[in-house]
Amino acid sequence: MKYRIIPHCFHYQRCLCNPSASGLKSEMKESKASEIKKTHKSLILHLLFLCTLFISSSCSTGTQYDFESSEDALRKYNSFFHSIQEQQVVNSEQMAAYINQWQELSDTVLHYIEKDPAFTAHAGLSMVFAENTDSIRTALLRLADKCTLSDVAYVKLHTSKYAEESGLDSLKQAAGNFYSSLDKNPIYNKDVHEILADYSKYLSEVNRMGIHSKKEFLNYIANEDRHFRSFLAHLDKCSSMNMTGITNLTTDICTSIYSNASKKIISAEEALVYMSMRTNRRLILNAKICHEVLKEVR
Repeated sequence: MKYRIIPHCFHYQRCLCNPSASGLKSEMKESKASEIKKTHKSLILHLLFLCTLFISSSCSTGTQYDFESSEDALRKYNSFFHSIQEQQVVNSEQMAAYINQWQELSDTVLHYIEKDPAFTAHAGLSMVFAENTDSIRTALLRLADKCTLSDVAYVKLHTSKYAEESGLDSLKQAAGNFYSSLDKNPIYNKDVHEILADYSKYLSEVNRMGIHSKKEFLNYIANEDRHFRSFLAHLDKCSSMNMTGITNLTTDICTSIYSNASKKIISAEEALVYMSMRTNRRLILNAKICHEVLKEVR
């Protein structure tokens, strides 16, 4: 199986499948509401991950900002916030443009005011910068509330700081080989209730222990993939089962992974590439099972 990076953050994708026609309609209605929640959570996680990367890393700016003073720089930063706050709704292109402009402007403003002796003399400048950063993040998250799945995919694709780095080719190749090898791991030959219980137990343990190294990160992906494929093999029996616990645990773990990547506990590049491919793989596996089940319904 070949893998192509599709930056996305769905942690658990429920299939729109049910063995009966009425069940299928009900499942689709439930999925619509679930999709909205997952979409918002997905973009929130991506935005928060970008926030930490913006503050912790430097970027080369294509736009030259002409600041007269630290106060002027912060004034322009605040004006950018108000330009977002005035918007009631934006499309995916506008959202991506705002995020990219925020990355460039925040980096430029921070590095400018850091050169001001007043920056280290007292906390005034840093506090104003932080307040504006929080305001911008809140305004963007408000706009993200109406984003669709396609919007999320577009925003992720066009705001990744690694999207055009050719130096990641070897990492992408290694990740592709890693995911291809996962198909050799057999699924668990157990009753569906045992499979879900083991799945939940494993996620609870990982969530409790945390992921603090590349080895633990890859072990998690491999083991979770096996649990996920075992669950998919019994998908037709799971339509009436409550998957909230597994969904929430998976979300918490993925949030922790992105948080550790922003703190450089694990590589941000590896987190981005492997988690993107993980989502791609899960969507493909899920769609394949859905297709097979729907064929049987017909």
